[in-house]
Amino acid sequence: MGQTIFIPREADAMETCVATSPDTMKGLAAFGFDIIVEASAGTLSRITDDEFSKAGALIGKAADAAKADVTAFSMEFMPRITARSRWTCCPVRPTSPATGR
Repeated sequence: MGQTIFIPREADAMETCVATSPDTMKGLAAFGFDIIVEASAGTLSRITDDEFSKAGALIGKAADAAKADVTAFSMEFMPRITARSRWTCCPVRPTSPATGR
């Protein structure tokens, strides 16, 4: 089992982004990450739980954040959450070890 990334449903009803997409998740899995996506995290982005599952994520609940090494939030939401959160926050986008991009 590798490092675990938790993708929560955004707490702000105005936030329509989710921290990662199924395509990005495939790249993270290729780097050895395990990914847990909170149920309905992608609803406002029109990404279904089934799409996340097919990309290799486990669908979980908010309490699963405690199992994660990293909790990722969307870039727009990050400044608002970091001030009141003890979780590690980051935008998620895998880079190539060869190119750094």
